[in-house]
Amino acid sequence: MPVMSRLGIVSLALLFVVSVLLLASMHTANAYEDNLPGGVTTLLGGAAALAAGWEWRRRRARKARRPERLSGEQPGAAPDAMLRETSGDAPGRVIATAPPGSNTARARRAKTPKPAAAPPAEAAHRVTAIHATFDAYRRALEGDEFTLHYQPRVRLADSEVTGFEALLRRIRDAGSEGTAALVEQAEKSAFGPRLGEWILRTAARQSLAWRQSGVSVPIAVNISPSQFCDPGFLRVLGDLIASDPALPAHLELELAEAALTLYGDGATQTLRELAAMGFGVQVDQFGTAASSLHRLGQGPVRALKIDRSLVLAAPADAEAGRIVRASVALALAMELKVIAVGVETAEQYRLLQSWGCHEAQGYLFMPPMAPAKALQVWHGHGPG
Repeated sequence: MPVMSRLGIVSLALLFVVSVLLLASMHTANAYEDNLPGGVTTLLGGAAALAAGWEWRRRRARKARRPERLSGEQPGAAPDAMLRETSGDAPGRVIATAPPGSNTARARRAKTPKPAAAPPAEAAHRVTAIHATFDAYRRALEGDEFTLHYQPRVRLADSEVTGFEALLRRIRDAGSEGTAALVEQAEKSAFGPRLGEWILRTAARQSLAWRQSGVSVPIAVNISPSQFCDPGFLRVLGDLIASDPALPAHLELELAEAALTLYGDGATQTLRELAAMGFGVQVDQFGTAASSLHRLGQGPVRALKIDRSLVLAAPADAEAGRIVRASVALALAMELKVIAVGVETAEQYRLLQSWGCHEAQGYLFMPPMAPAKALQVWHGHGPG
């Protein structure tokens, strides 16, 4: 028997065995799912919500990047030269495509130049820009241009202030820059861990100062992805605890959901060490990445923060609303606090309250403010 014939028979046999095993596993999975308890079913539904949220965020990003028209689009082309695109997030969009073997296709390939690699000068320019940003941030830090403002977090049931989130600001003559742009540029320039350490130490000093004045105010601090995986992150926390042993009970760490996904088993180990230190963790930007439910169930994770983009879209976007409701249900099933970020309208407030969300922050309630003003707000709206 020829060698190719024997290989073909072996391949068919293997294909048959794999098919039988797949059918058997599907039957077993269906039978198992029918007997799942309600709590596990809720968790599985929550996992589906995580995947849906990640896909929703991905489609929005792609839609924002997609140009108004493709360069190859030819609305007046003949019907036999038109094919319908069915992949991606725009199914059914008609684009001009000639049959692969046609003269038109060959001519188009001949006329279309291959994309050239980025010239060395462009790559050098990018490296120079990164160094310039790093140096600018270093000088700003040394020149005391950075400060922290504090945005109140409000309990939806009674509008009582329950704590603050520390948000970075850079003070300049023309005004102040906000957190998102500052942190994004710091991450791109590799200054993230150093800036994050400054934020952490500054928030810790503010927490101690408030407690020494007789006010116990919970403060949440954002930990950037690069800071979370930095070898010195846990060392910095250890130094802070050595000088202020009560700090873990008053300082909450906010970790982006994507960071927990990106660093895999390393994230799990870091979470264990944070739990041993006594710190609580809030999972920030929840609903925009494919989280592992196993990591969400780790000891220090105490709260999920629904991402601002989902909160803003929820009233008008049915899909975003379903993702938010499912995320709230998942948090409740896992006995976690759920916090909505970016609440700006009364309609968003009513929806979140009806869905069981515990707390929220946003300009509907109060903007970020300097420490002295934040303390006044705490005295006026905090727990009596």
